[in-house]
Amino acid sequence: MNIIIRTTIIILLILSSLLLLWLITLNTGAQEYVIRTYIINNYQTHITIDSQIHILYTVFCGISFLYGLFLFIFFRKTTSPEILYLIISVLSFALLSLRFPISLFVSGQYMPIPPITIIKFFYFFYLFSVSLFFLGGLFSNGIPFLKQNSLISASFFISFIIALLFPLNYTGVIPTNPALLSNTGFLLLLIKVLEVSAVINYIAAFKRNNNFQYILLSLSLLILLAGFELVLSAFSIPVMITGIVLYFAGLVLFSNRIYIIRLWN
Repeated sequence: MNIIIRTTIIILLILSSLLLLWLITLNTGAQEYVIRTYIINNYQTHITIDSQIHILYTVFCGISFLYGLFLFIFFRKTTSPEILYLIISVLSFALLSLRFPISLFVSGQYMPIPPITIIKFFYFFYLFSVSLFFLGGLFSNGIPFLKQNSLISASFFISFIIALLFPLNYTGVIPTNPALLSNTGFLLLLIKVLEVSAVINYIAAFKRNNNFQYILLSLSLLILLAGFELVLSAFSIPVMITGIVLYFAGLVLFSNRIYIIRLWN
């Protein structure tokens, strides 16, 4: 694990741990003190999130943070780009709970960071994390391992430019089902295409390497991404619980299959 990847992971660990702490302290005196002291002087409590949904998002963020930390410690000496990309993607997933700070602030209140900036960061981490799953599959299809830093950099800057330049509107919350022809709908469609392509990558790797483990890898990634999308897109308690279970199962299976493949290779 070289210095660039190690630094990236440590930064994401710090950011995701801070966001997890924010979610845990939501609507408490400690968080209100921080908001009034450092963000909004005349802050008025404006919680619009169902408490059960908030708990499930906190669980999702906690799983992402703790599993990313576990992978970082357990695979600290690995050279497998798929594992390294998985760690970065999982920690970026934890940061998608940025949608919660958006809903805390009343429209019109002064904020040092505009809500639209938070929304753009949300979509940046969304696109960046999913693109790494797609790029990780390319290494199983013949891309040299030495390209891993270049692909991370390319993914980072392309995701950043798209999130920065793409016109998005602040509506108080992240929409769950935007119109396909809207800017947000088009961006989400691009992300879904990347998710499907990431699964197809490992099916192609099965044909290229004639190794059935890649089929299991593609299925585990499908389970992971399906669970992730259920958590992110639904505001139904049963659906979100199902999504968290699928997400965690997919994480475990995906990392296990990658470990087995690279161990034998």
